[in-house]
Amino acid sequence: MAGLAALSDDVHDDASTKALSEASVAIWRELGDRRGLGHALHTLGWAEAGMGHVGVATALFREALGLARAAGDDRATALVLGSLGDLLAEQGKFVAARPFLEEGMTVARAALDEPEIAETAADLGWLAVELGDTAAARASFTECLHLLRETGRRRVAVFAIEGCAVLAATEGARARATRLMAAASAMRDDMGVPAERDPRLIAAAPTSARQVLRQPVSPDADHGHVWSTEEAIRDALDAVTTPLNREAIWAENPAASFGLTPREADVLHLVVAGRSDRAIADTLFMSRRTASKHVSSILAKLGVASRTEAAARAVRDELL
Repeated sequence: MAGLAALSDDVHDDASTKALSEASVAIWRELGDRRGLGHALHTLGWAEAGMGHVGVATALFREALGLARAAGDDRATALVLGSLGDLLAEQGKFVAARPFLEEGMTVARAALDEPEIAETAADLGWLAVELGDTAAARASFTECLHLLRETGRRRVAVFAIEGCAVLAATEGARARATRLMAAASAMRDDMGVPAERDPRLIAAAPTSARQVLRQPVSPDADHGHVWSTEEAIRDALDAVTTPLNREAIWAENPAASFGLTPREADVLHLVVAGRSDRAIADTLFMSRRTASKHVSSILAKLGVASRTEAAARAVRDELL
């Protein structure tokens, strides 16, 4: 019964997982098997979460955590702590999620549970991306990807590679981000687990980072390249361990093709948002005169006569 529930969970069939897990919970309770009960409660928790019952899922995870700790089962403890953290992160509660994930990592390290360490590192990497801590994100994804070379787990690899892609996108490395997303998309296609069905990426509280992954990317976006898991992991590792070349990255930006500087691109963002020169100056900590000069330069480089035309051009040519 528990095995069938796990299989249903793998394909995100929440209704079937819930029914099978509820039956497993009843059996394990009757048998008095606390370890089996804890595993069944954990699986049931994710089924409830997938159906939008966050409060129920949290209660199930907490009961499973209590059983794991009482049994001295470090692997199960690390797993459930990670799930509690993931559940909070999926609600956009990133600060609240961090202690659970960090404690889960500590327990997993003590248990020498490399698969769980790799998965928790991926979760911590995503958490760092959401919180804007790029250094921590790079460190977590690097650890995760190194471990995945040894442990496999393609779904975790895809999630980590997508995190590296989002990190690259937030840092302005568009070509690198596109390449990593193409690799992840190809792997998802091969596994039959599209992003739109992955609960990690369809969180109840979508963020700007997760929105990057909602943009359609064809598996053959990288000129028909066929990706192996090992190659995709290697490429992602290279992305998070290679120092950024800021000038090269800016050259990839469409705004650079018009001769705009990174600072002018910042100003253009605010022009599109309808900000006045004074508001731009206050936001970017510059004088009003400097802001006006930037706006005049932008209009000239875009070949337009007004701020309205500049905003329209920026949107049309995807300069933002």
